Amino acid sequence: VAVGANGTILRSVDGATWTKQPLSGVAANTNFQDIIWTGDAFYAVGASYDVTIEGWNGVICKSETGQTWTLDYQVPSEQTALAYNKNSELMGISYDANSTLV
Repeated sequence: VAVGANGTILRSVDGATWTKQPLSGVAANTNFQDIIWTGDAFYAVGASYDVTIEGWNGVICKSETGQTWTLDYQVPSEQTALAYNKNSELMGISYDANSTLV
């Protein structure tokens, strides 16, 4: 699984052929920065521009299979990376602060 700009999430079963995956509940302008596998699910992190606040919101999307993706968490700051520890805690890392996700 790979992520990128403009809501792009790609999945490959052989590493040669990649298919764009559906994304639900997230703006098309979402720019993903990182992806992680926790052993139970994939999580992708990034930011989407919200015209109502004229700023960026951090988003984390989740998929158990890498095929169907949905919004799992949203915060008022851009998220740029993910970390996961042995206590099953997922951490979204932003430019200016850390946000613990449950």
